[in-house]
Amino acid sequence: MNITLNDFEHLIDPIVVERGLDYFQNGQVIECIPLPNGEYRAIVRGLADYTVLLKLKNGEILDYRCDCPYDWGPFCKHIVAVLYYLRAGKSIKGPKESTIELGEDAPPVSRQFIELLEKVSYADLKAFVKAFGKDDLSFQNRFLLTFAHLLDESPETFYRQYIATLIPDVTDEQGQMDWYEMKLWERDMDVVISFGMRHYQAGNFQHAVAIFMAVVDTLVQRIRFEYDDHGTVSEFIQFSCNLLQKMASIGLPESLRKTLFDFCMEAFEQPAYADWDLQANLLEIAQHLVKEEHEANQVLACLDAIMEGYQQERVQVLKYELLKRFKSETDVQKFVREYISNPRIRCREIEAALKNRDFEQATALAREGIRSAESNPLADVSEWYHWLLKIAQLQSDKARIIEYAAFLFIHALQNREDYFRILKQTVEKEAWADFLESLIERIQSSAGWRAKELLQKIYIAEQIWDRLFLLVKENASLEFIEMNEHYLKEDYSRELVQLYSQCLISFLEKNTGRSHYRTACRFLRKMKKLGGSKQVEELVAYFKTTYPRRRALMEELKRI
Repeated sequence: MNITLNDFEHLIDPIVVERGLDYFQNGQVIECIPLPNGEYRAIVRGLADYTVLLKLKNGEILDYRCDCPYDWGPFCKHIVAVLYYLRAGKSIKGPKESTIELGEDAPPVSRQFIELLEKVSYADLKAFVKAFGKDDLSFQNRFLLTFAHLLDESPETFYRQYIATLIPDVTDEQGQMDWYEMKLWERDMDVVISFGMRHYQAGNFQHAVAIFMAVVDTLVQRIRFEYDDHGTVSEFIQFSCNLLQKMASIGLPESLRKTLFDFCMEAFEQPAYADWDLQANLLEIAQHLVKEEHEANQVLACLDAIMEGYQQERVQVLKYELLKRFKSETDVQKFVREYISNPRIRCREIEAALKNRDFEQATALAREGIRSAESNPLADVSEWYHWLLKIAQLQSDKARIIEYAAFLFIHALQNREDYFRILKQTVEKEAWADFLESLIERIQSSAGWRAKELLQKIYIAEQIWDRLFLLVKENASLEFIEMNEHYLKEDYSRELVQLYSQCLISFLEKNTGRSHYRTACRFLRKMKKLGGSKQVEELVAYFKTTYPRRRALMEELKRI
């Protein structure tokens, strides 16, 4: 499915679109920098500052990534916010950061603020903060979070109490979320999380752990899972769990390690965590914290209690890792024999075999993976062919490299490597032409809906423009023509104009609305650039005659 800047909101989850629009309108896209080859790097301020990478070509979204923990769909709200930002034609700008060193272009009020801050006495400043904080709850909260490390009470106690005070504002007597107050609550929680991130990034793990433990435990205990309709609470909880896991994996001071480990073990026994389906998250954090065998035994007992269910593969891997660290090789191999059907355990065993240069064992495991996947219509065999390719590369086995790379090029839904490049580097030059024809035949007969994409890639890589044009003609759509126009316009400009014309007639038969009319006019302008001014005039006349009551279309056509 092709998604463009003009229509992305119609093709993405409406809830994600709504929240992304909020982020854009609130000015949370704080940086957007163009890079070479149609790429953009943006910073979006949410629970933390997230980096979004986008790649566009002629308005089509070719690639998109965000480093936030959202994994419920292909697009998160941060990506959507950047799409709105780019479509609005915002000027590229840097982060909105406060700084004492103001430049000459700073507004007079900002310069006066800094000047007064330098002149005001300590006593007067303290009196002002005290009076201002008494009347402004938002300022008071920000002040508390900023200087919480100076309080005598433990960080854990303070942050739990602080977060708990926010929750009654967004729940009714039954604990259900009051969506009228939801946005304000989300902003308050954003502030809490951002302070946790500051402590984490500064290496102040005591306060970072305390904040994220408090977020998880308070929200889980005070808000019921079934009331989290939009996933907002889940997002805060999952983000906090991810940060706790990161800190657990990089190592913590002993007292803090023990505190977090005990928290995980105690929380595992509480029904609220099972309701939120967080037990595996807790054990994954705890697994990184285990130092002694008795702790490993605690975690293993908990893992055994949740070994079944939809997260069983994840749980089995956690147990596998602990067995490898604390139990005998006999225990490990017994477990492996029982759970080798788990793809992640099979992958780890293949890695271990390759580390020991045991190519025969690695190959056997990969082939068993293929047989297992072929018996499951939902499984993907490409994982195991990728391992076979890696093994063949390590053995410099050209015939098998070609066999596996060709299979993966045609059938793998995700290209972990550039398989076409591997093929071209491996096949002998004198045999390449014949091999290429056989590869094209295989794609046409077995690639199904992906055949167009694969053939396009081959024709562009090999600069076979006549076949690329035929492919575009056979699969003509405004988006596909535009995608290949750059390669074809030198030799096929007239033909492209004709294809655009046919597709535009069909497009306006099926679509109404100003955004669609602007899209149509954008393609009319492309036709002009290709030398089709006469055809554009004829089309404009046809549209005016055919759709005289579409006022927005008439207005847009006047601008051609």
